[in-house]
Amino acid sequence: MKRKSLLKLNNRDDMKKIILFIKKSFLIVLIISCLSSCKDMKQDAVKERTNLIAKSDKVLISGKDKKKPLPIPRGKTEKKTIQELKKEAEKLFENTIDEKLRGVNEVLENSETYIGDLTRDGLQDVIIWYVTYPEDSPFSPVTERMRLYVNEKNSLKQYSDFAPQYMFSVKSISNNVINIMKYDYEDTDEPRNPSISIPEKIILSKKNNFLEVN
Repeated sequence: MKRKSLLKLNNRDDMKKIILFIKKSFLIVLIISCLSSCKDMKQDAVKERTNLIAKSDKVLISGKDKKKPLPIPRGKTEKKTIQELKKEAEKLFENTIDEKLRGVNEVLENSETYIGDLTRDGLQDVIIWYVTYPEDSPFSPVTERMRLYVNEKNSLKQYSDFAPQYMFSVKSISNNVINIMKYDYEDTDEPRNPSISIPEKIILSKKNNFLEVN
């Protein structure tokens, strides 16, 4: 009887051990399964994120995937074209010339625009050569001047006019030099028709003042 009782106790203990072993084994399997699932989920999330980033770098154009053009960095702008500079300078000139001429009782007769690099910085500058005559005396000798617009950081800034005591015309801008034709009178010349032509060169000083080069 006693022996049977001991066998029963041993059987119960063995059963408990077996059940405990099964529980531990199940728990271990469950933990391993969870870790494997988490790893797979993490890998899937990384793949999905990578795919989203790759898709965001493309744009659908005419049914084909093409990469987006790189954005222009802030603070950097394209250089203005010759036509844009010409238009901007002429607008600035028109907005200020009338007031200037009213102050000296003169009238604008003609103007021409010339573009070229005068400051050796690779940017195109602008000069406007213009002709005026006295408001109360249209047939008097004309006055010819040049207005300077320097291209500073892609924006035009006005500087002092070139206003010599002789008539002249602008021929061209080349190699950072303004090529002009200076006119002088013979004793028999009419007021607006000088017969002497002398080629001259004009450059800009460091302070953007006009300097005649002999």
